Amino acid sequence: MLTQQTVTNFEAIAWALTAGCDCQSLFYRIDRNVVTSGKWSSVKGISRSVYPVLMAHCGVDQTCYPSEERIADLCGVSVKRVPSAVKDLCGKGFMTSSKSKPNARGHRHNIYRLASTPPGGNPVFMHNSLVKDGHWAKLPSRAHALYVAMRCRGHLDYDTFVDVTQAVWELSEDGDSLMDLQESASEDFRAVYRDRAWEVCDADPDVLMGDAGFSRNTFKAAMADLEAARFTLEVPGLDRRTWAVAIRQPFPLEPVQ
Repeated sequence: MLTQQTVTNFEAIAWALTAGCDCQSLFYRIDRNVVTSGKWSSVKGISRSVYPVLMAHCGVDQTCYPSEERIADLCGVSVKRVPSAVKDLCGKGFMTSSKSKPNARGHRHNIYRLASTPPGGNPVFMHNSLVKDGHWAKLPSRAHALYVAMRCRGHLDYDTFVDVTQAVWELSEDGDSLMDLQESASEDFRAVYRDRAWEVCDADPDVLMGDAGFSRNTFKAAMADLEAARFTLEVPGLDRRTWAVAIRQPFPLEPVQ
């Protein structure tokens, strides 16, 4: 049976499909192997909140200088917790940390150098807007860990796109726009992929639990966090359990009229 919440979820996905996106928005890259190799599950929860914030501040040289106060603000945590997270990330090979030379006033700042994505690797592109627009700070650390795992297990190919949009079309009042989008995708899927607002994660929950190092109860709680914040929406009616995962901004809280 379709609930009102299910219909609302589909309307939110329909909005993401038809609203359009700024394809020039800045992003950073995380190597999928960080998650699939088990490395992601080896770091502490708060560290997995801090790592994407640091990545979002890096330039092409993988170096950044945000203050501990800014890191804490964007993670939604106490500034006192940042140094231990940095130490954990350094100890696990995610990055190095050092101090700058004193400036004219004798002040020094932290310099963070993050490990580069290996050449020929398989990166996932993470948009800065989720971090710098304040959305990241609204999630607890367990949801941060699961979100990265879902993005690294995510994908969007033409067949999956058609399956999801067809499900949306069957419940949305904006069916004409969705059918137009499907037709455009059949002609130039590269453009649709470039401008996408979401990807699909249909990884087995046991795989995601392993990636995040979660028990089943923690996984359920983290998934509930993501769904409440509209970072993910479950898509029923497909052959396997599937989520749409927002990649630029959360799905709208209310149906778009």
